Amino acid sequence: SSYDDCGVEGRGVLHNGTCFHLIKEAHSWDYANLACTRVGGRLATIVDRNTQLFLRHLALLSGSTESWWFGLHYDADENGMVYSDQTLIQNKTMFTSQTAQSGNCTVLDYEYNYSWKYTDCTDNNFFICQEDIKADTGCPYGWGMSEANIFHIFLKDSFSESYSQSLQVCEIAGASLVNISNEPTNQFVVDLIQSSCVNCSGYAWIGNLVEDSSNRFENWAFNNITYENECPSIEITEGVWYTRNCTDILPFVCSISAIT
Repeated sequence: SSYDDCGVEGRGVLHNGTCFHLIKEAHSWDYANLACTRVGGRLATIVDRNTQLFLRHLALLSGSTESWWFGLHYDADENGMVYSDQTLIQNKTMFTSQTAQSGNCTVLDYEYNYSWKYTDCTDNNFFICQEDIKADTGCPYGWGMSEANIFHIFLKDSFSESYSQSLQVCEIAGASLVNISNEPTNQFVVDLIQSSCVNCSGYAWIGNLVEDSSNRFENWAFNNITYENECPSIEITEGVWYTRNCTDILPFVCSISAIT
């Protein structure tokens, strides 16, 4: 690519300080918006013609014949069209196709050369996330870098999930539930959680298996007893590991190797 790679694992493409990531999974607008939020971003905001042309070019390069959700949608409180970050639309006529259309959410429409089209928010389309990049680390907002050069994200209580669902959410980000391999990483995870959630207590899902001979570091509580259908978690004040029922709804930590 002639563009700079960016974001987690270089899966995004950089444009004017913003990292855009095309997700080739068809979902409703609400699901797409939540998926972007969960990985520290939001559905894309198209602020000007240059951004429109840039995303249109990326859509063409993808080789897909699908339309793509972006962040523009109807907001009842504003009584008008706004972006996912509540930015008001500036000039909708600049990019909107002239075809008959209705709906409260917006796609880059494949059939009309990726002009904007208003459509039903429950339709299933591919989608475009964007992440604002922190200049000091190159990490997307919501992610942190440990000394081991690994990105982590703590998903707060509003994004709590069961163990199996947390695996899926991390996968959407191109990541996995964090596998803690040493004491510094264990402490980093605790510090990351505490910095993201003041006065938090309880547990968060992690990826360490209960019986994993390949992992030389373990921090299981001495009184932990593992029963069937239990999954690994970390106690988020002391950093000790416990197993809990896999259907419990807990926050969780994803990780991925950074670009070197």
